[in-house]
Amino acid sequence: MKQNILALYAIKLSKWFSLVMPVIVLFYEKNGLTLQDIFMLKSVYSIAAVALEIPSGYLADVWGKK
Repeated sequence: MKQNILALYAIKLSKWFSLVMPVIVLFYEKNGLTLQDIFMLKSVYSIAAVALEIPSGYLADVWGKK
């Protein structure tokens, strides 16, 4: 169990530093996406993450542990 938690933290840290981005780009290109498609996906993801940050924080406050 502890090893799984450490692995999840390592993945989260690598995502935070964008270390996986070069590998993801190669993966997407191999599966037929162009660079424009990849950057569009990244843009949509980033905009959605920013837009949902406040509502998700509010819901966490409402339904969170008391």
